Amino acid sequence: MEVPRLALLLPALLGGSALTKPLPAPVELYVQSGQIATPSPLAKYEPPAGCYVGIWADLNSPAGQADLEQVNRAVGSHAVYFRYNFFRKPENSNPWSPFFPAAFVQKLAGDTAAIHLAVEPRIPLKEVTEDLVREWARQARNMNQPIFMRWASEFNDSVNNWSKDPALYREKFRMVARIMHEEAPNVAMVWTPMAFTDIKSVIDYYPGQEFVDWVGITLYSKYYWNGDPAKVTVNMLPTERLETLYHTFSGRHPIQVSEYAAEHHSASSSRDLSAFATSKMQQFYFNIMLKYPRIKNINWLNFDMTAADEYKGYAVTRRANYNLLKSSSVLKTYQHILSEPYFLKTFRAASKYSYVPFPNTTGKDVQVLSYVGDARVSSVRYFLDGVLVQKSTVAPYRIQLRNLKTGRHILRAVANVGRPVEQTFMVR
Repeated sequence: MEVPRLALLLPALLGGSALTKPLPAPVELYVQSGQIATPSPLAKYEPPAGCYVGIWADLNSPAGQADLEQVNRAVGSHAVYFRYNFFRKPENSNPWSPFFPAAFVQKLAGDTAAIHLAVEPRIPLKEVTEDLVREWARQARNMNQPIFMRWASEFNDSVNNWSKDPALYREKFRMVARIMHEEAPNVAMVWTPMAFTDIKSVIDYYPGQEFVDWVGITLYSKYYWNGDPAKVTVNMLPTERLETLYHTFSGRHPIQVSEYAAEHHSASSSRDLSAFATSKMQQFYFNIMLKYPRIKNINWLNFDMTAADEYKGYAVTRRANYNLLKSSSVLKTYQHILSEPYFLKTFRAASKYSYVPFPNTTGKDVQVLSYVGDARVSSVRYFLDGVLVQKSTVAPYRIQLRNLKTGRHILRAVANVGRPVEQTFMVR
């Protein structure tokens, strides 16, 4: 499937200075292998290989339900559906914001789909009592469906009231986790900061390995850096922003991208940013597929903040359109991404394939793919023993080498930017 590939041209087309981080090579070469399962024991609901794909779902409006149905018709299905759930006293809930969203779970969960609830306290943390948590846990248990509970996430954002006291945060997270483990074994606990670069900014909030089933992260691809129209992020790889978290926690927990999306429109500009969005989402999903095997769940926020009444009071730089259906090229790119069998559209499934750095020895047939190390990459030419074999212009820049002769070979990958990359290997 042809998808937009204008990353290299975006600064000229859209203007603004581009933020960039020098990288040693434009691409890194990977090969497809059979399934390489994560060593046991797996965490609750962790697939042995592959990555669940999830999506934000709005069942409170006919338009939201229609959007979900249309997206699922386009891509087939999703393994995870998520929504926000405001945690407060039951008497303060309402049909649009229930104490526990039972109707949402009943509608979307099942043999092929799990639920991800972003549970945000709407009462002070000190007022989060065992009785309230146990009532929520009992209602969750009664659903008898798999639930990811993302409790009080983005605690490293000072606008959230639960960010003020790390010790109190740890205490309440541990209490919630303990009660879920006692009352609701169908609930997996997810600890989720927003994207960060300094581990010191989040580590004081970490409640400990025994209380966390999955570690999450929220991040977005926004065209303007911190809303500054003079700085654009076209030359930044979105996966850079999860490096620290991944290398700190992936040995202990599977990683959930609790929220991700790339904006194709912003309230701060009339420009069509679809080319930016399609570039970033491919870099994000495909780089994860190749290089980050413990990332096992990615959730797309399928939402238009530019049109939602509840966001009209926000700064225009914070209001972005992430709705897949509002840009045909973005939807086509999402279809292209989810066509990869590595991305699991059915819960409790597993990928038959894994990806590893290009080895020194291969068989006679090998599938090669390129991890993008430079956000400007839009094509890769592959030369085998000095002869051009293929030019790939669609991520993940795949080439299939067949019937290789026994002996020594050199594969040379030449991206449209940066230096060539060479791999010498032996064919058995």
